[in-house]
Amino acid sequence: MLSSATSAFHFVHRNRTYYLPFIISPQYLPLWLRPCYTIWLCVELLGHLLTVLSIILFVTVAWKSKAFHINMLIINTYAVILLGGTNLLTRLFFIQIELGTLQIGNFIWPVHFLKNCAWLGIYNYVVYATLERYAAFRFATDYETNRRVWVSATLIFVNTIITVPVAFLLIFDLLNGAIYSALVCAMSNVSCLAFSRIKARSVINEQRLANFTNVRQYTVSHRWQIKENIRLAKKFDD
Repeated sequence: MLSSATSAFHFVHRNRTYYLPFIISPQYLPLWLRPCYTIWLCVELLGHLLTVLSIILFVTVAWKSKAFHINMLIINTYAVILLGGTNLLTRLFFIQIELGTLQIGNFIWPVHFLKNCAWLGIYNYVVYATLERYAAFRFATDYETNRRVWVSATLIFVNTIITVPVAFLLIFDLLNGAIYSALVCAMSNVSCLAFSRIKARSVINEQRLANFTNVRQYTVSHRWQIKENIRLAKKFDD
């Protein structure tokens, strides 16, 4: 490890130096890279703004609907990862140049942990979003009024419990990343099949709604959920 760092943020733990590339001193970067660094700062700022807006939207929807909407959490996660995560990965490149060395090893474990947690969360949400929609289909009669809060909260909690340990296992090479990716791909395909089943059943129910003269036997929530399932399933097919 280098005895000193030009980076504005670093710490030492158990005689090992860790560098977090969140704040980099641009004066140590080559001149041709400084404009790129400025651009990525703007991208990061945009990512933070979108994150704030998505959080505000999430809170607004949750407050007005009295429900904890998992889809809004997914939007927030994508805003953080796709913009802020891209910026973070770029800074991993910048900090190597700033330190004047290309080190491959364990000096940036904390960043790897954060990165793995973030991406694993994204992968897992693909599966859990399907489970949330399937729960909406199975409990359509009262899902919007009673069940959405605890279903979504349970899925988010389970996702967190799975994501953090798996991120540690991947970082320390105790779990093959290819195996985990293959598992997620398999689960995603199962999710596609579940969506197709939801769509088929919802189309049948929608036809029943059209044929019934007394549609009040289907609650407003039930009718809305059927249409929502069909809409999401059609998007998934596209």
